[in-house]
Amino acid sequence: MLNLVEPCEIGKMDPLCPELAHLLVQAKQIAYHDRDRLLADPEFQSVPVERLISKRYADERRRLMREDRALPWNLLPSFGTLAGDTVFRLRGGY
Repeated sequence: MLNLVEPCEIGKMDPLCPELAHLLVQAKQIAYHDRDRLLADPEFQSVPVERLISKRYADERRRLMREDRALPWNLLPSFGTLAGDTVFRLRGGY
């Protein structure tokens, strides 16, 4: 999230302005989407940590962010459910 907002100089923005809230919400949505797609135990699944925290990857993902509208859900689907937000799943359900 920090890499996504770094070039925006948020320290110069009014902390209560809607533009800052909009920017931070979009950064959160992108970061959580990546988390939901790639969160795993590295002992059992490869997790591209270096790529995820790189400035270059943030530059790629930042292209989704727009000042004038919300993120389009067809480009950034939400995989969460109201049933829970964990990587642990009991047999037979939650």
